[in-house]
Amino acid sequence: MKLKKIVAAAAAAVMALAMLTACSGGGGGGGVTVKKIAYKDSRMAQMETQVASTKQLYLEMEQSASGITRTVKMAVKNNAMSLNMYVGNSHWMGMIQKDNKKYDIEYPDYPYYNYVDEDGKKLTVPVYKMYLLAPDEGGNNGFMDDYDENTEVEVGTYPVAGKNYYAESITDEDGDTTTYCFDGMKIVAMVETEKGKQPQVILIKNFRNTDVPDSLFKLPDDAVDSNTLK
Repeated sequence: MKLKKIVAAAAAAVMALAMLTACSGGGGGGGVTVKKIAYKDSRMAQMETQVASTKQLYLEMEQSASGITRTVKMAVKNNAMSLNMYVGNSHWMGMIQKDNKKYDIEYPDYPYYNYVDEDGKKLTVPVYKMYLLAPDEGGNNGFMDDYDENTEVEVGTYPVAGKNYYAESITDEDGDTTTYCFDGMKIVAMVETEKGKQPQVILIKNFRNTDVPDSLFKLPDDAVDSNTLK
């Protein structure tokens, strides 16, 4: 999976949680553009090179609204990927993709968890469904971004939580803009601005491209295969 798509997938998961919890995301605004450069000269491109060298990436995306915090934790290592979704302190869902297999996991705190035992009592363990993937679906986390090297990038600053960060923004052909806010070589926030709408700010924590543990790509020890349940 390409780097931009990894970050976008995590952001999409955060927004999906927002829909499930019936909350809108946190707004933002006030970015300042200083200059324009080609993508090949951007910090995003430099970071892409670093990630490509380690073939690892870990990040946590967080968005709070109406007193509810939604968190998505995403990890990639070689050809494996995992994603876990939390609302508050409750673990709702997970996904593991490796070896051309995809495992969708539901945890008991997930509001739509409907698994019961033989007596009709709700189970208290995670339950997964496994899907086989075609080779071109599940195996290539190549980390090569799909921005053209000459794609225009607006460079400036963007305020997040009261602090101005170095920012790079890319606007697509539909007029939608994605802004990446950096602290050094770490992304600390992503801002999605659909044309004509308010910006949606998603905080990014614990961004790193090393030391991603293999345990993140394993099913929970107490997980149950949904096919074994009646």
